[in-house]
Amino acid sequence: MKKGTIRIIVLSVVFIIALFVTSYFTNSQDADLTADMGTATLPTISFTVQEQPINLLAGHIEEMDIAAVRDTIVPLDAEGNVTVNIQKHGQKIEGLHYEILTVNGTETLAQKTQKKVELQGPRGWLEEPH
Repeated sequence: MKKGTIRIIVLSVVFIIALFVTSYFTNSQDADLTADMGTATLPTISFTVQEQPINLLAGHIEEMDIAAVRDTIVPLDAEGNVTVNIQKHGQKIEGLHYEILTVNGTETLAQKTQKKVELQGPRGWLEEPH
């Protein structure tokens, strides 16, 4: 019985020492691997539903694959309208083009190109009801 107790104590002490040594070597490098991201340079778009902005979408330079953005569903009001908010981030907005697709992305329900966009609303948002 004494031998079993001594073995348990020795193994526990070795285990605790091993934990401290491993922790010391693992955490000894105090390098901060985080980096601040720059501010957005392309416009961002959100939609307003019941006075709340939803579905913040970032601008893209290249055409997006429909599968990558298909989960962004925007509820419309009773008349089928939605308010689009565009945060310009210092960019000049020369026009808008949008398409409304079915959920699976195979059929275009509506599309529109708008060449002139007027600044309205607070904080430099462009608000364009459709």
